[in-house]
Amino acid sequence: MPSLIRLSFLTALLVATSARALAEEHSDPFEAMQNPKRLLRGAMLTEAQVAEIRELRKSQWEQEKEIQTKLKAIWEQWDDKFTSTEPLDQAALISLYEHGQELQAQSEHGKLLVALQIRALLTPEQLSRVSEAHQKTKLVNSQLRELPATIAAESGR
Repeated sequence: MPSLIRLSFLTALLVATSARALAEEHSDPFEAMQNPKRLLRGAMLTEAQVAEIRELRKSQWEQEKEIQTKLKAIWEQWDDKFTSTEPLDQAALISLYEHGQELQAQSEHGKLLVALQIRALLTPEQLSRVSEAHQKTKLVNSQLRELPATIAAESGR
């Protein structure tokens, strides 16, 4: 039973920490960027930083839309060639696949550059808060991962 109480407490703490950190933000400038959003939790961004992040994201999103359009065309070509009743052209399929992988890498590289630009906007005080929130989250997640073993050990007594 103590483990169940501990699990409830840890879950509530994690939710409260996350909710407080998100409530401190002016708004969510990260939209679909889970890694920066998760890692920069608690930064307490200024309105100017939020606006700058939105501009960075807007630019990156335009590039991403172009890449996704190209990827869609490549995968449609791949599907058509692969499912065709014509003799299989392995070289063409491999070429399409490799081109698709290059575009995927380009997309990921663009996201990385934006994440680095976002981090560069933070003040030393914000970085300190981010680091503290990250360490607390790691600790709580570690405790949550250890909990099943603790419960199993206590229920085996």
